[in-house]
Amino acid sequence: MKQTILTILLITVLSQSGAQTKTKFNYDAAGNQILRYVCINCNDRVAKDTITTSSSITDVKKNQQSKISYYPNPVQQELNINWIKDNNASVTSIEIFSMTGQSLGHYSDLENELSTTVEFGDYPQGFYNLTIYFSDGNKETLKVVKN
Repeated sequence: MKQTILTILLITVLSQSGAQTKTKFNYDAAGNQILRYVCINCNDRVAKDTITTSSSITDVKKNQQSKISYYPNPVQQELNINWIKDNNASVTSIEIFSMTGQSLGHYSDLENELSTTVEFGDYPQGFYNLTIYFSDGNKETLKVVKN
């Protein structure tokens, strides 16, 4: 109840103070929303600078993710992970983490593989992070939902 009252108060104050709210959305090629920017009480220059800086970070993330595909998500029993072998870096290991950061499992010796299957049958429903480690020292985190 307190949070609702504070939210209404904040909206009232911002609307009466002449605050400008700017919202911008970015979409991928398939039309999925990938970024949302909200700038409250800002001028055009601040909003443009923020959007330019943030979108360049997202472009790098998209390039890394294009090497890896995983399905099904949400998973019930097994998660299939496939990747494209790159001359500069190969997948060395995969580690499963709970949302609290607890390590639940580890798959290693994947340098010569192009795919693997991760077992989720024994895990309870919830959200999990899979960290994929590359031979060049980089890593990528996948978000997985277990039904």
